[in-house]
Amino acid sequence: MGQFLGIHILMGIIKQPIISQHWGRATRLSLIAYIMSRHWPFEYFFHANDIHLTVPKGQDGYDSLFKLQQMIDGLRVNLKKIPAEERQRIDEQMVPYKGRLSFKQYLKDIPNFLGIKIFSRAGASGIIYDFEVYTGKGSVPVNELDWGAEVVLRLAEMIPRNENFKLFF
Repeated sequence: MGQFLGIHILMGIIKQPIISQHWGRATRLSLIAYIMSRHWPFEYFFHANDIHLTVPKGQDGYDSLFKLQQMIDGLRVNLKKIPAEERQRIDEQMVPYKGRLSFKQYLKDIPNFLGIKIFSRAGASGIIYDFEVYTGKGSVPVNELDWGAEVVLRLAEMIPRNENFKLFF
């Protein structure tokens, strides 16, 4: 499983116009070609959770990120272990995505205008310390403040108190 994910991350970093070019004679990438055969089916679905436990859409307890929630939670736990920088920023980011998804967002004035919106807390170096995936209206609980302020407060909870940290948003 680790090699499978690693190969896909590497394919995202070293991009080829056509996936099969990773195995071509002139463009062969040995890290990929020796581990995975060229005939591996790339039309697949990736789930990091048991799909039999999925709550149908429209019912109480439905989570649009259920299939990936364990992986997201594990990533967030490990990101919080990284020593924090003094200067941090809370901002929204777009992960480019053009497929079918119920919570895909469109923001017209940014380079990657179509994709998945993520709120993140990152340091000046660009290292992300915490994040939250926006899954549409109603996904962010609103108490006394508007949803933007609620996101900022939730992401700022893990910043140590009574220390010299500067938070920008």
